[in-house]
This record gives sequence, C-alpha cells and structure tokens, in this order.
Amino acid sequence: MRILTVSEDFFPAIGGIAAHVQGLSTALVELGHEVRVLTRRRLPPGRNLKTWGSREFVHNGVQVTAIPILYSPRNLLERFQLGARFGAAAARLARQLHADVVTFHHYYYDPEIVRPTAKLAPAVFTNHSSQFLQDVERGEGERARLLERFAFAKAVIAPSRELADATVLCGYPVERVHYVPNGVDPTRFAPSSAAAASVRAELSIPDDEPIILCSRRPVPKNGVAYFAEALGRLAADGVRCTVLFAGLTPEPETAELPYTTQFRDAVRALPGTIRTRLLGNVANDAMPRLHAASDLAVLPSLLEATSIAGLESMASGVPLVATTVGGIPEIVDDGATGMLVPPRDAQALAIALQRMLGDSAARRAMGARARERVLREFSWRAVAARSVEVYETAARSFAGSRTPSSSARLTGAGATP
Repeated sequence: MRILTVSEDFFPAIGGIAAHVQGLSTALVELGHEVRVLTRRRLPPGRNLKTWGSREFVHNGVQVTAIPILYSPRNLLERFQLGARFGAAAARLARQLHADVVTFHHYYYDPEIVRPTAKLAPAVFTNHSSQFLQDVERGEGERARLLERFAFAKAVIAPSRELADATVLCGYPVERVHYVPNGVDPTRFAPSSAAAASVRAELSIPDDEPIILCSRRPVPKNGVAYFAEALGRLAADGVRCTVLFAGLTPEPETAELPYTTQFRDAVRALPGTIRTRLLGNVANDAMPRLHAASDLAVLPSLLEATSIAGLESMASGVPLVATTVGGIPEIVDDGATGMLVPPRDAQALAIALQRMLGDSAARRAMGARARERVLREFSWRAVAARSVEVYETAARSFAGSRTPSSSARLTGAGATP
C-alpha cells in the first residue's frame, strides 16, 4: 500500500506517539509498503524566520517531510497554519504518493491537516492518547465535540480496549473501531549483558544491587508520586536498590509543573538505601541499554493506553510492576510476566516491588516470559500487519462510497483514478 501518515510527533521528538509512528512506519516499509510521514519541524527559539522552509529527510527507510510552525503570540496563528500550510502539504503529498490511505495519530492537531485529503484517500485515525479518556469523562457535550474532530475517518484503531470503548461512547460506529495494540522492536530492545555492565560501570552501581527503571514523564497521570511514596516504604524496610528515572531532570526546568517539582523533592529526600539517578529526557536511541541494565521496571500510571515503555521493558526481558489501568492488563500477565497493583495505592506498589526485588529467580523467569510474549504478539511487524488489514478495509469502503461522477471530478483534480 501507499500510506501517508500525518503525525504531530515524530523523530527526534520523545514520547509515546512519536515512538509508535516511528516503529510502525519502519515496519510497514520493511513489509514492502511505501510510507511518507508529514510532521512538524521543531525549531530552536529565535530561529523561526531563518528556518521557515520545510525539511526532507529519510529516517530508518521512511521518507519524512517536516514543516515548521511560525511562532505567534499565544499560538494565535497555529490553527491557521495547520489548516492552511500543513493541510495543503498533506493534499499535495497524497496526490504525489497516490495514497491508498492517510493515517493520523492525534485528535487535536492532526484532523485540521488531514481533512483536505478526505476526497483523495480514506483517513484512518489511531487513537493513542490517554488525554482522550479524560476528555470523554467531561460529559456528552465534550464527547460530541470530540466526535466532530475525527468522524470523517473511515476507521479508528485503538491500542487499548478502553480507548476503543471510549471512541464508541463518543458515537463513532462500533463496527469501524479496531483494537490493535502498540508494538516494540525486539531487535533493538533485547537482553544484553554487555549493555547492562556498561550502564552499571558508567553510573557506579554495584553488580549485586538491583536496578529499578522508571521511564515516565513526571506528570500527574503517570502516578509517579505514588512510586516515590512506595520507595519511602521500601527504605523504611531496609531495602537497597538503585532507581533510574528517565524523564526526570536533575534540576528544575522552565515553567515546570508544581507536581514535577514536588516529585523531584520527594525523590531527593529518599534515604540513602534507595539510590537514585535522575537522567533527564533520554533520547529513544539511548533507552535500549537502560532497559537492558534494569532488573525491574515500574508503571505506576493512573491513565494509560498500551504503554510503549512497558513493552520496551518486556522486550528487554525485564518484568513489570504496573497498575491495572488502560491497556496495561492487556500486556502484563499478573504473576507470569510481572505484577499488577491497583492505581493510587503506594502500599500495594511497595509490597509488589519488595517481593520482586527479593526473588531474583522469579524476576528472571518473568522477564523471559515477558520477552516471549512480545515476540509472539507485540513486535512492530505483527502490529503493522494488523494495521494494514484495517487500512485495506478502509480503502475498500472508500472506493465503494465514491460515485462514478465524483471519481471523474477527482481524477480531473489530479487524484488517482
């Protein structure tokens, strides 16, 4: 297939949607499909006018067009630029590619860009965002507004059953909603004794001291404050370990959330038996060695789709201690590949962590089973194959909905006949 993907987030951005679009696009290319990504070009402050032009590059075999957004006070021009400059670019690329499908990955930014392509190719919306779950809970009026943003899509892919249900609750047809989980590259994220040894040497971590990885942005929905409280309980019981915080900077950032500041302060106040390393915002390319070095990973989330960070740990042979929210129970088999605890329960989280830290044989066995499950179900190639099935269904529906007269008009406009 010829696939145009519109995504606010892509390389080198850090985050779940960026990782998803990168991993899926690469796997689609490896399976023989043609993929073009349209994304935002991230600009350093003060250089907008000097770098107004778009940038073309290839990332892991994927052709990318990155267009900058010109700065305006309070982003007043942002919506206009998305609908005009980006929308025109999307339509142009859809024509050049003769796209069979146009995919988009965020319900706020991306629809403005994709709408101009609606008569050229079917749109498929992949609904990743845990923010969507929060918005749905705001009532019927908000759900109606959400539906208006993506109702034009021929199909919706949801990486968790909770997101699928929320999409239907907005009024989108249930028969056009498809559950396809997130994925991971098990060749990049894999057990590596060499990587583990190098991380321990670099961070001066003793060989016999277990490492917990917390790869979470320090925001309320990720529940990291409960993890800090759980670590305090471990310290009170005399537990010794090192915790790697990927996503938490050592020093305060400009305009950071008070929650983030309070979390950092709580981490710094932990007793010396809990050694912490605040690694800041770690690039995705540097994450495989951190996962490989860890003995255990934690997902204390209060809201979650299907955690890519969790899948990266599992692919690396690292078991998870995670909460029973969103799509997490769909990837973690409680007691087999990790342990599940209720959200907002620091005591239950501490008990699970202590149990795992105290049984290295059980950790290794769970980690091995976690990787086996990733290889069976969650490789990007498997996810890409399931996504293509949805794309093909949407393309057939789109072709069936076009009348001969509309097809003639589109052909005249330069669309694929």
